[in-house]
Amino acid sequence: MASPGIVPALDKLEDGHFCFGFGFKRSAVQELGFERGEETLAHRKLVQELNKARREAGLSQQQVADRLGVPQSYVAKIELGERRIDVIEFLKFVEALDATWSEILG
Repeated sequence: MASPGIVPALDKLEDGHFCFGFGFKRSAVQELGFERGEETLAHRKLVQELNKARREAGLSQQQVADRLGVPQSYVAKIELGERRIDVIEFLKFVEALDATWSEILG
């Protein structure tokens, strides 16, 4: 069961596909001091692509975490969209997948 303040969300992506996930109720977002638009469609798409690339590489979250030298929860939070990563972290994540940034971003 979802935590209070978190609700299921269904968004239509630019390519016409739908993305199901969870989002915050407006009141919960305001309590955290964020505006709803800060979780952008582009971020969700990036998260989807990282998750897809990891699975296609045949790697578990734990294996990626071991390659990065971080806890498995770090990878899980990125893939769930709970933790945003900067460019340097993105490049390290991609390297851990034995991929290139252009393969991930298409």
